[in-house]
Amino acid sequence: MKSVKTTLNCIGVNTNRNISVLGDLFGFLQHRVPTDPDPSVKASVSVQAQLRAMVGRHIHLNMITVGFDALSASDQQTAANKVDYAVYRTRNIFAQAALGVGRVEHYVISAAQSNGRDDLGSEGEADDLSDEWSVPNNGIDVFLVRNISDSDYIGISPVPGDCDKGDKDDGLIGGESNLGFESFSRTVAHELGHFLDLSHNHGDSCPTTTDGQNNLMAQCRCALSARTSVQLTSSQGSTMRGRCQVHDGC
Repeated sequence: MKSVKTTLNCIGVNTNRNISVLGDLFGFLQHRVPTDPDPSVKASVSVQAQLRAMVGRHIHLNMITVGFDALSASDQQTAANKVDYAVYRTRNIFAQAALGVGRVEHYVISAAQSNGRDDLGSEGEADDLSDEWSVPNNGIDVFLVRNISDSDYIGISPVPGDCDKGDKDDGLIGGESNLGFESFSRTVAHELGHFLDLSHNHGDSCPTTTDGQNNLMAQCRCALSARTSVQLTSSQGSTMRGRCQVHDGC
């Protein structure tokens, strides 16, 4: 198995500085394992499992918070905890489809810089946000906004996302800060599924089977649980792994 430093170099992390395993290898904003919202469960990570995951196909993420500075100090802390939990949960959810989460970088757009896009009132505003901002690297831009006033969605993504940065559909809205921990993390993973060419697993009506309702790509109104409705099929995994945003193994 390759070393941590070799793997970090492979996924594009600058190792010519002090390295944090929890920050650089696992992508946690606060450089610590997030707390599971279920007090009976202790969240944990495995360096060995992460190094093995990077041998296979994987994606890189840019977690971009928008307007979180307008939250109260306590709400900012809670929002940071949600971001780290979303990274943790997305990695675990995608692992079942043999898709790793590699480099995770964190970026901030202040409320003042956002031109009002920290509170999205329409799908058009969501599209404008991803059009106006982009990180010039090979990671997927995941915008996390302070609020979504439009009641039609809690996250939104093109299906699929564009392959090239600078194209119209090159980013997604992963959720809003006031969602609960489980809803926030599931929304991030669900919208990433869309970006990687997964459609909803149902039409206008909700799935009628338990497996369908427990699938990650069931809409939130159809999911049995924000925590447990995160399953992916073999076919869905194959679709995601074949997308242009997915990188070869290290």
